[in-house]
Amino acid sequence: GGDCTNAACVPSKAIRSVGRMAKASRFSALNEERILDVSSGANVTRLSFPSMLGVARKHANLVVSKVRDRESLDSIAISPNLDVCFVENTTFASKHVLSLYGCFNASMAYGSTFSDGNNSTSVQERGRSAWGHPNVTVRGKKIIIATGADPVIPSNLKESAQLFGLPLLTYRSVLRPEYGAISDPALWEICGNATVSQKLGMSQKNENRANFEPAKQVVVVGGGSTACELAQAIARLGLFTVNLTVVAPSLIPSEDVSARCAMEEILKDDGVSVKFGRATKIIGSTSLENSTNFVTASSEIGERTAEEKPLVLMEDGSTLPADVLIIACGREPGNSLKSLKLENAGVSWTAKNGVLVDE
Repeated sequence: GGDCTNAACVPSKAIRSVGRMAKASRFSALNEERILDVSSGANVTRLSFPSMLGVARKHANLVVSKVRDRESLDSIAISPNLDVCFVENTTFASKHVLSLYGCFNASMAYGSTFSDGNNSTSVQERGRSAWGHPNVTVRGKKIIIATGADPVIPSNLKESAQLFGLPLLTYRSVLRPEYGAISDPALWEICGNATVSQKLGMSQKNENRANFEPAKQVVVVGGGSTACELAQAIARLGLFTVNLTVVAPSLIPSEDVSARCAMEEILKDDGVSVKFGRATKIIGSTSLENSTNFVTASSEIGERTAEEKPLVLMEDGSTLPADVLIIACGREPGNSLKSLKLENAGVSWTAKNGVLVDE
């Protein structure tokens, strides 16, 4: 499988399942301890909650490995009605004809289904490729295009995040198992290893910050279903360890107004802050103690120093602190359709919107 198995549906649902359990048990799992507040001299209660992010990560890895085993070549190529072909390239010769270049039929060991029947796929050999595998022509009444798409990463955020050393992730790099080539452990390492404490009975003014580690700041840019799903799951898993903010012009904009309002309330109920607007770039604070003293033009400075903290600059001039930035601004096919020569099949497409349909 592609994204669904490795970096989307399967791992996201596995992580969400742990998130649901974490929410259901969060109050019973709290550990109380009495500590002395140095600033006031009074005993106060501190509640600590071990982050569930690490548990969710391990569970997702296990579930993905199980599904990958079920979808392995040995599992699917044995089907008498299926041929699995690895190719160097594929192009449309016409609406019902595909040319497969350098085609290696991995199902041959189980008995190929290629035939010349009127109601089945037909294939004819057309010579050999430079790699020693045949070039073949496949004819079919219906041809399904499922070449996938990549996450959209706005260039302004990508460039400025790199400048200030802020981890910039997508659903794919967050959810893909840790053994995956494009997996990025930043979220799990930054937010998943700490046990952050929350004090009760102390005012912000008298709070002794030396007694606990501040929660990590995770900002999700985007308001679609992927953004909302990731935000809710991470917030549930990172109770007391993560402060999570969703930044978007609106939430699930393709849905009815009532659904949008409900989504906002659901996210807030799980501790997610929602800020409507657009993120424009990443900037650096010149001091961790004074978040209003920041550099406004990232192009005018070099890399972030240890004293500077990344901030997400909004279109209204406000800023959000960030330890991790997750981009969930949709997907686009990019060049995945270009080599197919869809024009030979009478199919229109664009790099941004993919195959254009009339329904």
